[in-house]
Amino acid sequence: MMLPYGRQSISEEDIEAVTAILRGDWLTTGPAVAAFETAISELTGGHRVVSCTSGTAALHIAYASLGVGPGDEVVTTPMTFVATASCAAMLGAKVVFADVDEATALIDPAAVSAVVGDTSSTSSDSSATRPASRSPTKGRGTRRSTSTA
Repeated sequence: MMLPYGRQSISEEDIEAVTAILRGDWLTTGPAVAAFETAISELTGGHRVVSCTSGTAALHIAYASLGVGPGDEVVTTPMTFVATASCAAMLGAKVVFADVDEATALIDPAAVSAVVGDTSSTSSDSSATRPASRSPTKGRGTRRSTSTA
């Protein structure tokens, strides 16, 4: 049996909204994008929101805004979209792979521990990618990030 990748729920209202944009003067920017960003900002407690053209673009912006770059290592699993690693590599970070847990298919904390040294700081979250916190005694070259994407 084949498991579906995802099931979409697209209503007539969704189709009408897309059609209205396609018939309008603003395809990729404009009032609909501003309204979308405002609505997401309100849902997230007023945090600033920037929409992106793809998950890859969003991940690249997120890594760049966190200062990921040369001297950093990003720990991720090879069982993810290529952008998880390629965005870090494009910014000059070293990508280190850790295996997944057979029972959960998520990144295995033991595998992460095996590739992260004693002098490295890490941060792991099952629902997000975020940078490791920096210790005052640890330099930029020892910071590692873990990704569970």
